[in-house]
Amino acid sequence: PQQAAVATMLGLIVVLLAVSAWALQKDQCGNPAIEPALDVDDRIYGGRVAVPGSWPWQAQVYAGRHICGGALISDQHVLTAAHCVWNLRPSRFSVYLGSHERWQSGASEVRAAVEEMCVHPAWYRSPWPGGVPDIAIIKLTRKVNMTRTIQPVCLPNHGEQLPTGSKLYVTGWGEVGGGWSARELKQVMVSAISHQECRRFRPGIIPELFCGGHGYGSACGGDSGSPVVHFANGEWSLHGIVSAGPWVCGSRFGPHMFTRVSAYVDTFIAPYIDPLTSRQKIRNMCSIKQ
Repeated sequence: PQQAAVATMLGLIVVLLAVSAWALQKDQCGNPAIEPALDVDDRIYGGRVAVPGSWPWQAQVYAGRHICGGALISDQHVLTAAHCVWNLRPSRFSVYLGSHERWQSGASEVRAAVEEMCVHPAWYRSPWPGGVPDIAIIKLTRKVNMTRTIQPVCLPNHGEQLPTGSKLYVTGWGEVGGGWSARELKQVMVSAISHQECRRFRPGIIPELFCGGHGYGSACGGDSGSPVVHFANGEWSLHGIVSAGPWVCGSRFGPHMFTRVSAYVDTFIAPYIDPLTSRQKIRNMCSIKQ
């Protein structure tokens, strides 16, 4: 009986530690130490350079070269687009955090190796963007220390949807013209548009994706997987992941498509990053790349 009581107590301690860690993560997310400069003229395509360190959850996903962006959501997990990582083994990837200049390592930059990748099991290589769940979670081989320029972004509530017209910011190192990619991190503001309006341009888009209008500019190649964030109640939350841009890079007509993060919080993201989730359950809910 005494051994059983001790085992029960230890189990409760483990659960409480896990819950405390999750609560601590929620309390320390979405609040940059360096304030971003926000401007209605922001746009990625040939546009505004971000203040260094002002989007501290921004990640670079590398596989010999810059492949995609990503968003740090915990001290060991990065959210990105499934189409960025589905076809390569984790050993081919590395993730850079705290970056500003893409081709130059800064003092605040950290490189992390990748342990495994959890690709949404319903994703497949579709010829039509917007028709499949374009989301994946990268697990790093080690936990990263939080700094002024490395901080996680908050996750939205499960099922939360922003009203049409809500302003969001997209960040990335996409093309800036002539096939060249941005040297420094850029930012663009977009407006959420209704699903009905989006379907005029993308008839096959699923409800788990949403669209953003880009009268302010356009995301292009290299921005895939990058965070799409919204500011409310004093914090930034990750509402989208860049899945696809307009047919013509830099066009002001035709919407961006973003994976709706809130559609996957309780069923995909939270269970995977929870240390108490069994490996069997993870194998059932993920297409695992190891």
